[in-house]
Amino acid sequence: MSLNKELRSIKKAGSQETSTESAVYVCGYSMEPILRRPFPDENVPLHTLYDMFLRGCRKSGDAAHCLGYRNKQRSGNYDWLTYGQVREQAVAVGDALVRELRLQRGDRVGIYAKNCKEWMIVLLACSSRGLVPVPVYDSLGANSAAYVIEHSGMQVLFTSEENLERARSAVGSREVQLIVLDAYKPMDSLMTFQDLLEKGSAEHAPPDSTESDDDELMVIMYTSGTTGTPKGVMLKNEALLAEVAALQRATDAFQIPIGPGDVLLSYLPLAHIFAQAAETLWLVSGASIAYYGGDVKHLVEDIMDVKPTVFIGVPRVFARFYEQVQSTIAERGLVARTLFRIAYSMQSANVRAGTRSRIWDRLLFEKIRERLFPRVRFFFSGAAPLAEHLNIFMRTVFCAPMLQGYGMTETTAGAFVGSPTDRPDSVGGVMACFEFKLVDVPEMKYTHRDKPCPRGELWLKGPALTCGYYKNEQATKEAFPNDDGWMATGDIGRLNRDGTLSIIDRKKNIFKLAQGEYVAVEALESEYQKAKGIGQIWVYGNSMKSSLVAVVVPDPGYLRRQGLIAETGQLTQLSPSTREKIKQQLLKELQAQAKASNLKGYEYVKAIHLETDLNDLNQGFTIENDCLTPTMKLKRPQLLERYRKTIDQLYKQLGE
Repeated sequence: MSLNKELRSIKKAGSQETSTESAVYVCGYSMEPILRRPFPDENVPLHTLYDMFLRGCRKSGDAAHCLGYRNKQRSGNYDWLTYGQVREQAVAVGDALVRELRLQRGDRVGIYAKNCKEWMIVLLACSSRGLVPVPVYDSLGANSAAYVIEHSGMQVLFTSEENLERARSAVGSREVQLIVLDAYKPMDSLMTFQDLLEKGSAEHAPPDSTESDDDELMVIMYTSGTTGTPKGVMLKNEALLAEVAALQRATDAFQIPIGPGDVLLSYLPLAHIFAQAAETLWLVSGASIAYYGGDVKHLVEDIMDVKPTVFIGVPRVFARFYEQVQSTIAERGLVARTLFRIAYSMQSANVRAGTRSRIWDRLLFEKIRERLFPRVRFFFSGAAPLAEHLNIFMRTVFCAPMLQGYGMTETTAGAFVGSPTDRPDSVGGVMACFEFKLVDVPEMKYTHRDKPCPRGELWLKGPALTCGYYKNEQATKEAFPNDDGWMATGDIGRLNRDGTLSIIDRKKNIFKLAQGEYVAVEALESEYQKAKGIGQIWVYGNSMKSSLVAVVVPDPGYLRRQGLIAETGQLTQLSPSTREKIKQQLLKELQAQAKASNLKGYEYVKAIHLETDLNDLNQGFTIENDCLTPTMKLKRPQLLERYRKTIDQLYKQLGE
């Protein structure tokens, strides 16, 4: 595909800049100014998620594979429910919720479990009956789940056997009906998903949707809460319709349309809108979704069994593929290592230039691809910025394009998406359901008149935006300060010359050092994350200190390649001398990256602490220790509380 302006953002006709903000920009590849629903020319109008699923039924036929799952009663092999079977189960569950449990339109239904076929069927059942799902991240503890249960006022909570005790603790004395999703045998005093199938009837079809359903709530989705209490983001049916329409338009424009025959592996939490929007695109297109076995440690096995045609991930998952390939190559002989180094150097240069060498692919990279991703047509990364070296690595080694996107819960997932040929440091052009502008942030020295590229806070407008925060009028007013439909995202964007957008900073994450210099810490962490050997990094400073310090999670693969730890060595068993060697090496890499990124002297990290207690994803900052949100964002207040004594000790070493 050739690089062309039509796959980027373009200035909206008649729009003009003002003294404090840029002109308004829209999608360059959509004939309609703003898309509001997918497939508008078809005879059957779509108003809900359930309507979009029914379109998939018509597209592929009732006998086509719809939802795949590991059948634990049959040696763990993958089995499939057809579109017809899923429809029957969704109708029966919806019927039972309404007739047996007496739920009414607008009532809240919680889902507190890992991704599974029952999760999606409950979502479809709710959509068909006008019930409002309230997803709860399966990794949340009882206290956090209790807040969502209480704040949302849910009447029913679906959970898993794994989460049952936490669910019971979270529900407490509240009058909330617990239903177990994945119990295949009757449970004393508890209702199960199987009970609903038996109590409901597939003959009691839901009423047809109407245009008025567009304005009804589709979901209340609680944000992760990086700095405070989670907020309940309200999304209407019209938001999901517009988002899916824009996703469909983008994949068509990029010549990678989704349709029958496509298979998606579902493992990113359905409690996040990113996963829900992607799976809705699969359903409306008549494609197939297979659910992972429930353990990310066995994700590679799931990939090899499912053989997805598209793989959607987050940066940490792609980093694990990078580490695994590098470790495998490091174990090979000198000839194999040399061949890979030469092949990767030459082919990655080709990829950056928009070409590929068939010789290197046939000799090496197609063999690597065949082992893990033999059918993948493209990769998609979301939820957080993907490091450029990971972007190039995935494209080079697995012979498939990598798309990146930008969005948030409030935008029903994506607001920007990059084409396969976009620059790897951008999130592409604006999607066809949004328009955007950049608003000056003078205190951070970002303006729409900056040269060579306009910069400023990203503001968005369009039908896929949230209608507000549940029971939180103040937060709604802060997000929509002018009450004119424009939402202030808090993210700092740079509009590149080719019409793509790069997210370069965060407005809220700024503090002042003792000398008076302002530090945009999120932008710094983004630069330091590029340094060799850095798995995760949290940078800290405040107005009483003159220097920056950091807590660093090392990349074990890098340490092994550098000979700093043995191939089977554990970071939790480091000797004091080895720990100090690693600290000095990583501090040296951070300083090298600071120089390469042209950072100012006061932006250099002067001392670091190593976090060596890592989980299976090689993360030291995790959801479980409350340092990461479920969308992999740093929780700064919690990090400070956890490492307060360590930070004090680092400043003491620096003489501050």
